[in-house]
Amino acid sequence: MHCPGFRLLHACAAAVVAITGMLPGNAVSATSAPASIRLSQAQMGAAAIKVVVARAADDADAVPSTGGWRLTGTVTVPPNDTGVILSAVSGQIERVFVHIGQTIRAGDRLARIYSGDVLSMQRNYLHARSNAEVVSNRLTRDKTLFREGIIAEARLRETEAAQDMAVATQREQRRLLRLVGYSDAEINSLKPDSIAAWVTLRADNNAVVLEQPAQVGQHIEAGAPLFKLATRGKWWLELEATRAQAADIQLGDRTQVEGCSSEGHVIAVGSQLQIATQTLTIRAQMPEGLSCITPNQFIQAQVLPSTTRAMGLVTVPASALVRNGGGDFVFVEKSGDFQPTPVSIARRRGSELLLSAGIKPGTRIASSGLMALKGAWLGLGAQSASAGAH
Repeated sequence: MHCPGFRLLHACAAAVVAITGMLPGNAVSATSAPASIRLSQAQMGAAAIKVVVARAADDADAVPSTGGWRLTGTVTVPPNDTGVILSAVSGQIERVFVHIGQTIRAGDRLARIYSGDVLSMQRNYLHARSNAEVVSNRLTRDKTLFREGIIAEARLRETEAAQDMAVATQREQRRLLRLVGYSDAEINSLKPDSIAAWVTLRADNNAVVLEQPAQVGQHIEAGAPLFKLATRGKWWLELEATRAQAADIQLGDRTQVEGCSSEGHVIAVGSQLQIATQTLTIRAQMPEGLSCITPNQFIQAQVLPSTTRAMGLVTVPASALVRNGGGDFVFVEKSGDFQPTPVSIARRRGSELLLSAGIKPGTRIASSGLMALKGAWLGLGAQSASAGAH
């Protein structure tokens, strides 16, 4: 049966057997110390092994430039730092006191709403407050009468229960008014001749206005969103970077925005390309409470190394790397011998690796055909070679 689909697999297997046939049966294993693999030119050709020379990484490889990468992007708000102001009553928006992008403080006015529901709430609260005062006076009188033996204890207990119910009702009506937007001072000063059909909404915290869905004159229902706010926390920078730039950016790298005295730091490096721009997203977090930037603002930022990155690095092709037992290795070639050598990776940059330890500039290493070399290193075909020697 003719199986052309297996030609490549067969060739690789043949190359592994051809190489490992030169090794002693117990020379290599996944756990033993790395063994030297000796190959002839014919064997190297059969395994498609190519050798390159590792070069010293210059300063431009270690640090992109003295100014770092200059990237463009926008200021965004972390999802857990946003909130929505909802209307607790139905009515009509009479006035708006803030605008999108404005910085507000706790207690600042946001909007004023005309609502018939507010009239009912105020009347209910005044009635509950008045009833609580009446029951409180009755309880004081009944306590005196009970001490004097004029009324029975059951009468006193009924009045105490009525007092508890009156106080609970007053507190409930008070909470409803606070939910609508009334402050404690406004509720305390409320009188029968001062009730009105308007309520003013105020900010609970310092924030920035992100959105204003409702407009002046619009009729709204209870639960309708009026404002979307961002608490003045740690803004995010969503920066756009090319694949080459993103490969050189690390978590913790510093970010600087013109006009801001404080630096941020990179908290995420995206791995998925944006279809429209073919860029990756670099997310940086800025310090809390900055006034030099605002959400949705377009900015330019410099991304700088968090520390002085190591000099004296060695550049090798990424294809030269093999992994074994959780470690990184390259095959160093000397006069036809290939020695698996552990290395330390400082950074990845596109199709290249920058190594901080393991080999020196000028070292000859295998950059292709590693399947055959690794197979020989792990002892694949060693038993067959040993058996053929008997």
